Amino acid sequence: VEVATAASNNNNNNANGTGSAAPPPEREPREDDVQQWLFANGVSSWDDMQEQGSPHKFAVLWISDSDELNLPLPDSFDSVEGERFVSRYVAALLYFSLTGSEWDYQLSFLTGKDVCEWNDIFVAAEGVQGRFFRIGLSCNNGIINTWQMPGINMQGTIPPEISYLSSLRVIAINDNKIQGTIPQGFQKMTDLDYLALQQNLFVGSMPDWMGDLRNVRVLGLGDNDLDGTLPNSLGKMTQLITLGLDDNKFTGKITSQLQNLTSLRRLYVDGNVFVDNLDNVFDEMVELEELDVSSNRLNGNVPLNLLQSSTLRILDLHANELGGPIPSNITSNPVLNYLALHDNLFTGVIPSSIANMNNLTHLDLSSNVLAGDIPTRLSELTNLKYLFLGSNELTPGPIPTWIGNFQDLKDLSFRETGRLDAIATEIGSLKNLRLLDLHNNGLTGPLPRQLGELPNLRFLLLGRNQLTGTVPEDFELLTSLEVLMLNDNSFTGSVDGICTKGIIPSVFMADCRGEVTCSCCTTCCVDTEEDCNEMNSVVALDPIWENSFERQFYEFGSELIYDGRM
Repeated sequence: VEVATAASNNNNNNANGTGSAAPPPEREPREDDVQQWLFANGVSSWDDMQEQGSPHKFAVLWISDSDELNLPLPDSFDSVEGERFVSRYVAALLYFSLTGSEWDYQLSFLTGKDVCEWNDIFVAAEGVQGRFFRIGLSCNNGIINTWQMPGINMQGTIPPEISYLSSLRVIAINDNKIQGTIPQGFQKMTDLDYLALQQNLFVGSMPDWMGDLRNVRVLGLGDNDLDGTLPNSLGKMTQLITLGLDDNKFTGKITSQLQNLTSLRRLYVDGNVFVDNLDNVFDEMVELEELDVSSNRLNGNVPLNLLQSSTLRILDLHANELGGPIPSNITSNPVLNYLALHDNLFTGVIPSSIANMNNLTHLDLSSNVLAGDIPTRLSELTNLKYLFLGSNELTPGPIPTWIGNFQDLKDLSFRETGRLDAIATEIGSLKNLRLLDLHNNGLTGPLPRQLGELPNLRFLLLGRNQLTGTVPEDFELLTSLEVLMLNDNSFTGSVDGICTKGIIPSVFMADCRGEVTCSCCTTCCVDTEEDCNEMNSVVALDPIWENSFERQFYEFGSELIYDGRM
């Protein structure tokens, strides 16, 4: 559930160039008339409009005496004129309630234009579908039906008067700082199709009345501070195609609430505290394409039907309490391209039938209790870009030479997998490689000079092995390196060639207190100092769904984070 935010052609494009209108210095007679009319028709409470400095007070003052359009008070609340007046008042109230003076773009709010023109055309960011899109309020036949204002620094709470914009079909106000509970005023919007509230500061539970919004196809509540169990009424929202509940504090089970949502294509419930197993939950979701239930407390086994789905492209189950063997009878699956099972309790061997998922680009089985050999059939997964097998109890052995088949590979981790013998020179052919993690194995012999021929390499972790010899001069060509860990090996000579290349790694660790010379190392170790390098493995092995499952951040321990987009 993601609405792109791009730079507008016009910054702060208020028609008058002012951006906002301050309340007039003196009250005029019309203010009392407007206030009486709004109160008599039940639009706003008297106390709210009377409170000095309140958003309601500012909105009344503005529409009474500062609005250039100067709409007359309608004779009838139920008339076209009445609806137009109320809509304009509510739009102004949104401006003052959500700190409009601090928005990144003013979008013609509080100008003399009709509220249907309180918007601006933006140029879409690269890669976003559609070249142009409209931000602000938009109308159909003179009635506001779209409130699309993502990522413009809205702050505050949504007033209950939002219920008077009951014809809204699209609400996209994600990526702001909006507070409070989910407004009950949304309940009246029976035509609502798209509701994106993610990446805000909403609190409380998901209200039971949410199930009344039965025409909603996209619902994004992720990245807020919501809690409690999911309401049973969620199962009534059978038109849902995309549901994002990720990164909140939801608890309980997900089974009964989700089973009726058979039209779902994208489901994100990661980063909560759900406790359940996956049996039969997704059996009827025959159109599901993306499923992320990672970082919960789910238990049990991985259902075979998820691994053999004819529609599922992304399956992320990492950081749960799933266990048992990974199903070994996976049949042909040309659809799945992203599989993340790391940080669970899986046992047994890596099934060779994973190779039947021949379009996989991302495979992460790290940090489990997997044993046995690395299956040779994995060599058939030639589309892989990310391969993580680290931190398992695999049978000791060399790095497989077929790793050279993966010419698109960007990230590779055999960390703590009992790799022995020399580093496979075939790794030097992986010209797209950005991360190579061979930390804490039993690798021996000299470093192959071919590693210095990887122009995109940014993170090279070779610490805690039994490597010997000098560091090849070719390493001086690795000008993109940000992290280089050579510590706890038996290297000799100098690595100062790297120090003089012009771009020094931000983290550079070596045994430079006795074994090698290094004038630019950020940390110098000795072999007997076991706690010299206690940095964790790459923590952020899997990107979050907001980033379209593309690696954008690398995290080493709790303090070092690198933005992969730079």
